[in-house]
Amino acid sequence: MYKTIASLGLVLMMVGMEASCGLSDDTQEKTPEQARLVQSFSAERSELQQHIAEIVTAAKARNYQEAMNKLALLSATTRLTQEQKIAVDFMTRQLRYDMEEEIFSDLSQPKVSSEPAKNPQEKK
Repeated sequence: MYKTIASLGLVLMMVGMEASCGLSDDTQEKTPEQARLVQSFSAERSELQQHIAEIVTAAKARNYQEAMNKLALLSATTRLTQEQKIAVDFMTRQLRYDMEEEIFSDLSQPKVSSEPAKNPQEKK
């Protein structure tokens, strides 16, 4: 029990130091879905919180496939509360939306070729 309290105190101290020193890697604000996911797992063990942090980091880095895979693994291997199920569902929907937006915006961009245009009238 003392080990648990000591390790919890150490984790809280490290988080406090990181926040007070401005060393946090949160260069972007969390989306409401990301914040809800983090909040819904805030009382869980540190390994699970680390897994959630990895999901949020992947989402911020626009690595949607990795984030969705980690969410699927979380859902399949963890007994979730109702609040956590809702948070995972919202996060999954947001990741799908972001991924589709990225795909469609890439498709709408004209392709620029590095080869010079050939004149169809030109004879060889």
